[in-house]
This record gives sequence, C-alpha cells and structure tokens, in this order.
Amino acid sequence: MNKNELKGDIKNALEDIKDDYRLYASRGYEDIQDINNKIDLPKNLMMTELWHYSEHSEIKRTSPEKYFSKTELEKMGIPTQSRNASKGNADGYALFKLLFPHIAGFVIGCAFARMFNFAFVGYVIMGIIFAFLVGVHKSTYNDKIALKYAVIKNIVLMIIEIALILLCVGIYGIIYMIG
Repeated sequence: MNKNELKGDIKNALEDIKDDYRLYASRGYEDIQDINNKIDLPKNLMMTELWHYSEHSEIKRTSPEKYFSKTELEKMGIPTQSRNASKGNADGYALFKLLFPHIAGFVIGCAFARMFNFAFVGYVIMGIIFAFLVGVHKSTYNDKIALKYAVIKNIVLMIIEIALILLCVGIYGIIYMIG
C-alpha cells in the first residue's frame, strides 16, 4: 500500500464518520421518538396534513405545532416540543450512537483485565484493544463496511477519542494545579 492510497483511505474513513454522524442525527432520533411518542390521531388527518413525502419517498412527520395551537394540542394530548430541543437531542443521540461501541468495548476490556488481575496499565490496554475490536465488529456487521475500511475508520475514531480524553485530562490537571 503506497502513501497516496493510505491518504485516500483515511480521507474516506473521515467522510464515513461524518456520514454516520449525519445519518444518526437525522434519522435515528426521529425513529426512536416516533416509537416512544405514538401520537393517536385520526388516520385521515395523519395522511393529509401531518405527513408528507420527501424526494426519496421516505415518510417524514412534520411538527403538529405548525397546524394546531398549543391549547388544541393539549386537548388532543400531544406533547409540544421546540425545534431547538429536538435538534440538540438528535445531535447528542448521534454522538452517543457513534461512540457507544467504543465505550462498550472499553468496559468489556476492563472486565477482561479484571478477570485476569491485570494492573492499571493492563486495564487501559485491554480497554483500548476491546474498544477497537467492538468498533470494527459494529462497522463490518451492522454498517456493512468492508473490513479494510472498518479498520481504518475505527483507528481514526480511536485516535480522535484518545486525543479528546488526553485534552480533558490535561485541562483537569491544569485546573487541579491552579486550585
């Protein structure tokens, strides 16, 4: 593998991470919200004004606040949400869904290290190894990414996560030294 192919693969992995985040932010939270907040409206009303089709033939629900006042929504028993609150929740959900396999893998790695009585460094090393393996497993089996790209994507994600952890530890250390 030459340098240009590796650069292209890393660039593709970064684009894939951004696409996953956008996908989780746009679809995942709405799907969960629709399951959790089943709105009991008459079928003819749902089919006419509250639902519309996008250019990709996916059904998307528009906000009922667009068509009804707050008092009408309260009478129907529909909770009102602001658009900003749902956008913030969607971003948090997307970040959680993107990082959850790595967090779960780190916990599994720590449990494995505990089982064999490793020292602190063993916990960290096993946590990182299992976080990487669970991330690759999720990318290959759930996201249907080729193994080569799944490995590169998860290496990039692990580097970003480790950099963020080191940044937070550094900031905490500075605050601890000052205070």
